[in-house]
Amino acid sequence: MRKLIFILPLFATACSGGFEPTSGDYSVTTSVIEDGCGFASDVEDTGIEESEQISSVLISDDGTTVTIDDSTVCDLEGNDFSCIEESELFNASDINESLMAVFSSEISTTGGWTSAGMIEGETSFIVTCEGADCESVGENMGMSTDCMSLWSISLTKVEAE
Repeated sequence: MRKLIFILPLFATACSGGFEPTSGDYSVTTSVIEDGCGFASDVEDTGIEESEQISSVLISDDGTTVTIDDSTVCDLEGNDFSCIEESELFNASDINESLMAVFSSEISTTGGWTSAGMIEGETSFIVTCEGADCESVGENMGMSTDCMSLWSISLTKVEAE
């Protein structure tokens, strides 16, 4: 029994990865998995790196949320996080009262720390439209009425120099 009491904490540490998520600046690399909305229509979808930037990642003091770039707040559970942002992109009645088409978006990001300084995940962007005039307004404005684009994301912590 004494051995079990000694081994259990070691086993729990090994199974949890032996690290905790850390705040800081992260280099972000994204690549297109699927581009149903045509955001990267000028870029061939080869799965190679398409963009790179630096983002700040801040974990709350109580360890329940992650804030990315001072604006996106995500729920954090253990090493994994998820966040959903919904917004109205365009309401056609703002241009013409007789048009019934409201375009909305949902950005969903899921990810997790795979090591103390590495995060892996995915971001999806979904566009939907509600109303009788969605198809005609979408065609006239070159907007997709219902589509989804999906990116893989990889974040590597930038070490202070």
